[in-house]
Amino acid sequence: MRHLDSFLERWFGWSRPPVYEEPVLADSVLQWCPRCGAGCDGGHDESGCGACRGRSPVFDGVVRLGDHRGELRTLIGGLKYRGHWEVAGPLGRMLALRLEDGVVPGRLLDPRRTIVVPVPMPLFRRFVRGVDHAALVARAVSCGLGCGYRSLLRQRGGRRQVGLGRNERIRGGTKGRRRFRVRRSQGGSNLNGYTVVLVDDVLTTGRTAREAGRCLAGLRPSRIVLAVLAVAEPGGFRSARSVGVKNRIYPLAAP
Repeated sequence: MRHLDSFLERWFGWSRPPVYEEPVLADSVLQWCPRCGAGCDGGHDESGCGACRGRSPVFDGVVRLGDHRGELRTLIGGLKYRGHWEVAGPLGRMLALRLEDGVVPGRLLDPRRTIVVPVPMPLFRRFVRGVDHAALVARAVSCGLGCGYRSLLRQRGGRRQVGLGRNERIRGGTKGRRRFRVRRSQGGSNLNGYTVVLVDDVLTTGRTAREAGRCLAGLRPSRIVLAVLAVAEPGGFRSARSVGVKNRIYPLAAP
């Protein structure tokens, strides 16, 4: 396959995104807190870590692939801003494998009682970018888990987050109005007994995800799990690749 990629790139200028060419190294479950998703290198227990212990979380668990840096950041950026929609499938399947690893607090996911929901993108932003990356990743997650997919939420056009600092993101948003609403066609949904997996690309301050999670809570699911490709750590925290900490390598294959 590498020879074919080299031939196409040399003679036609075509090349596949690197996600098809190399496996991606995902953080070990010891390197982040499954309660809030923050990097902590093992400094967590059932009550959480230093960042979330003693707080009431919106989510029953957070699952991630890694820090928002290096190869993973490059792949996500290509998906969001350069139209590399092909990477959504492999990254989504990787996230599904992580969800199946049993890192979600509580009972294992039951595909028959699990629904995957993407964090929605405002319509205008979707038109400009030409791709709804969270929806593509969420569909791949649902296929990987063998469970249902539903686009339950819609979002108002809030302030664009790219280029904003952490404090600006926290203060940002649509003042005085709810950013997320349940779609009218889904208004009568009752998710009692179901686990909802809310999917987004990058968790920065968590404001957007929390607002979406609170909106979903109105549908009364048994639990809500947040699944993100990467977490942007405050202060540039980097999980230590220390001896004894084993990272999960996910081999990828073209769909």
